[in-house]
Amino acid sequence: MLVLGCGNSTLSYELSQLGFTDITSIDYSPTVIERMKVKYSTLPGLNWAVVDMRNMSLFPDQSFEFIL
Repeated sequence: MLVLGCGNSTLSYELSQLGFTDITSIDYSPTVIERMKVKYSTLPGLNWAVVDMRNMSLFPDQSFEFIL
């Protein structure tokens, strides 16, 4: 699952608590992503990346089943 523009939202955490096990959350703000990495560092299924959603070349095509 990919969460676009996650900011400091708890959505990714809440999805993990519902049983989703592989969630990648992206935002263009390095500060926000670093804070989220620290805040949720104990949850291995949550992945964080600094990415501008207008340039998704970091991820190969069909990398995600769901995009929010």
